[in-house]
Amino acid sequence: MSLPLQSPSQAGIRHLIIPVIFLILSVSGVLLALAPERVIKGGERRIHRAWMILNGKLVLVNGHYLRVERKGRGGPTVVFDSGLSQTHSTWGSIPDEVAGKASVIVYERAGVGESDHLKTVGTSSRIVDDLHELLEKTGAPKPYILVGHSFGGMNIRLFASRYPNEVSGLLLIDASHEDQFVRYAELMPSDQRASYLRHERGENLEGVNMLASGREVRAARFGPIPAIILTAGADRSKTAFDDRERAHLDLQSELVKRLPGSRQIIAEKSGHFIQKDQPELVVKSILELAGKTGRN
Repeated sequence: MSLPLQSPSQAGIRHLIIPVIFLILSVSGVLLALAPERVIKGGERRIHRAWMILNGKLVLVNGHYLRVERKGRGGPTVVFDSGLSQTHSTWGSIPDEVAGKASVIVYERAGVGESDHLKTVGTSSRIVDDLHELLEKTGAPKPYILVGHSFGGMNIRLFASRYPNEVSGLLLIDASHEDQFVRYAELMPSDQRASYLRHERGENLEGVNMLASGREVRAARFGPIPAIILTAGADRSKTAFDDRERAHLDLQSELVKRLPGSRQIIAEKSGHFIQKDQPELVVKSILELAGKTGRN
């Protein structure tokens, strides 16, 4: 069941807008039927976007729209932040399974999926600003349990450092470490290093500067908070276990030291996408954190 989308006054405005939207859709349908294919496709996209805004699936945040899915009701709210350039579909059925126990927010950052794509390169700081405003606008019940995969793990840690009174738990899923980008670059052959660093500085599909984001997270301070760190363990049995994989495990262990109150679980059957390889482990970890929230 979805969370309430709007306040009572907003609901009244929405009630008046609906007939107007349907009239626009009807007229647009007639016009599109007479238009060239290129115009038709553009019109269909605009109609779809208007419908998404009307239904609260695109929310205006800091001057741009973010795609959001809301499920469940009551607190706490479990917030999912995906890996770099990953859409909300990366979570599979996990949000639906969690929604029976708590409210759920799954969103796509600017530059991802159906969210607006921006012209400037962003960092975790901007992402945290966007997410906080999104949660406020949607009226998501506090406290928040933040779930972050890969790059999303850096974002939720920065969020928790800025809003410690609003966060009751963290689940890091093979999360990026703020120092990993420089560490990995040092391990690469020189002919690969330059292109790798360009990618991490913002020449990626999402348009995010990972190196600058790492500096932002490194400067953050973290108080004690219930946290679970899930680390991919399938690669440990590979015969070609290389320096990068060894560095990754070292950095994952270091996350435990940087987050007072955290513990690490090795997902033995999983690669980087633990939510796909062992979704039951992710659900179990979220519900454990939700249980701790309920006892506080």
